[in-house]
This record gives sequence, C-alpha cells and structure tokens, in this order.
Amino acid sequence: MKIRVEVNGREVAMATITNQSDLAETSDYLAIWCEHASDQTGLPERGNIATITGHKRCQSIWALVEKVAARAAVGRDILGSQK
Repeated sequence: MKIRVEVNGREVAMATITNQSDLAETSDYLAIWCEHASDQTGLPERGNIATITGHKRCQSIWALVEKVAARAAVGRDILGSQK
C-alpha cells in the first residue's frame, strides 16, 4: 500500500506499507516513510522505517494508516539533518 500526502497538489510526504505475514488475520507490516523538506514549515527532509506488529486485518484500513502516521510523527530522522 502507498500513501501520499499532498498540499495544493504537491507531494509533501509518502509512506509504503508492506504486509510481512502472508496476509494472515493478524499481520505484521513494514512501513517506510519520508517527509520532503519544506520551506513552509522549515523542516528538513526526514524519514524512517518501522515494523507494525500484531495488526488485525479485519479492522478498517485507516487503523493501519493511523499506526503508521503515529510512528512517523515521532520517528527518529534517518535521511536529513537531525532537528
């Protein structure tokens, strides 16, 4: 699954989420995300990788997106300068 966040038609962030459990009812996922540098926020480019474990696939897809977004919001920078 790919998630793109756009502002005024311009991509400002993206994430790729991959099921690591052969689509089991309770699955683990690998999430890779990045935010692009922004003149509007003054933030540098940054991104990270995380594992989401024990996600029940019977939930709304938004529950998985929420978990990835929460990790991205507090994630340690691995791409740009650390701020």
